[in-house]
Amino acid sequence: MKKTLAINGILAQTINTCCAQRYAARPALVMTSMAVRDDISMGESFSFAERVTEEGIQFDYKLLEGSAKTRNAILLLEYMGFDASIVERARTLFDKANADPS
Repeated sequence: MKKTLAINGILAQTINTCCAQRYAARPALVMTSMAVRDDISMGESFSFAERVTEEGIQFDYKLLEGSAKTRNAILLLEYMGFDASIVERARTLFDKANADPS
């Protein structure tokens, strides 16, 4: 959601359009947390670790080297009430992408 707001803020302030029915805001700076040195194609990236529990989502706010090692994004889909077919499709795609090639 935050990325969507940021992208629409940039679009609205630069080319006077956005992907929304309406946008109204004072000019503002958009900040990002993506490191300039991240290079996913070279396997150099950073991630955060989070835990999804019945009480909610908990972050330790520690930057970790490498890509995320958990399937918590899929758990977040469930937690946020996405349709079961979307959650299942995400699981299928994750399993396919992480299958042993041998």
